[in-house]
Amino acid sequence: MVGQTIKMNNGKEAPNQAAARFDVLHVIRPAAGGMKNHLRALLRGMARKGVRVLAAGPEPLVSALREDGFAVRAVEIEPGFRVERQLAAVWRLARLAREHRVAVLHTHGAAAALVACPAARLAGVPVAIVTAHGSPRLGSPWRQRAGVAAQRAALRLADRVIAVADCLRAELLTLGLAQPERVVTVHNGIAPAGFEARADGAALRAALGLPPGRPVIGIVARLAPQKGVEHLVRALAQLDRDGRGATLLVAGDGPLRDRLENEARELGVVAVFLGYRGDVAEILGALDVFVLPSVTEGLPLVVLEAMAAGCPVVATRVGGIPEAVRDGETGWLVPPADPDALARAIHHALGDRARAAAYAAAGRERVRRLFTAERMVEKTLAVYREALLAAGFGELGIVF
Repeated sequence: MVGQTIKMNNGKEAPNQAAARFDVLHVIRPAAGGMKNHLRALLRGMARKGVRVLAAGPEPLVSALREDGFAVRAVEIEPGFRVERQLAAVWRLARLAREHRVAVLHTHGAAAALVACPAARLAGVPVAIVTAHGSPRLGSPWRQRAGVAAQRAALRLADRVIAVADCLRAELLTLGLAQPERVVTVHNGIAPAGFEARADGAALRAALGLPPGRPVIGIVARLAPQKGVEHLVRALAQLDRDGRGATLLVAGDGPLRDRLENEARELGVVAVFLGYRGDVAEILGALDVFVLPSVTEGLPLVVLEAMAAGCPVVATRVGGIPEAVRDGETGWLVPPADPDALARAIHHALGDRARAAAYAAAGRERVRRLFTAERMVEKTLAVYREALLAAGFGELGIVF
């Protein structure tokens, strides 16, 4: 495509430029875990389909994507309202979009959308897409107001908004942040095959030094307030008092790690904090029950990964979790911030192994049917096609 003039169905011609052309420019803020893995899955899936993709975001995230073999550009994007940095990011993204003649600028999260959507308009990009990964109503009342205001400003400039769960779509509409016809749900997806072959749990437990003969309850999450890990620690303490002891395995890092480790020690909970781990499939293989005690969520990839791995799942009834985990069918759902309810559900999962195995098998099948990365990529490309047609750019020489 380099050096070619591309006919558009509105009669205009794209300028002839020497720079390599990309069909889609993905823009992301600093991210680890779910959002980063979501983007990696999109990049892999689109590249396999012949879509020319470019990613932009801050270091060291783009370095990791570059090591994966993707075309990337470093652009400093940070949460907050430092106007000079925001404007610098807008200009940098606009130059990238013009230089590479992108057809779709797809941004992930409110902080990135706040700079990427104006950049798309400044550069004349045909279509701007925003994926909403989580609720704008997080943190203190001031932060919630700021989050809602930021999303409202960004989404006004977006042609389409993708919500990763139906609950997020409903929240965006309730808050009046987007028009119904412009918001579509595309559920998060994973590659199930990478998790279905669970590792040898006994060998991994021994390697991690876990006490033999005790059930292992685990979580893989960023140790931040919204994940509610303190409620899981308290639930494990209650199980110990009730005579059903279990080891807590925590994979992940974050601002609450020291506090959580101290609380586990004070409550006498046998807990192993591993810090950040890249071997999530292997960690899941060592668990008897996976627990996600979040107080707020979008649609967490890790719960899909646990289901694909055949782990019995206990989780909270928040965000998009109930869209994946069906209470009494593929796992146990409990109210958020309720250690007693968590302890009871974990007790049931450990005490009725036949039911736990049946739920785990049903969960694995549900992921295979509804929450694959391939399905997510196909539905995302369908959003691109529809938005391009609606904007009058139906023939841009791109494969989607």
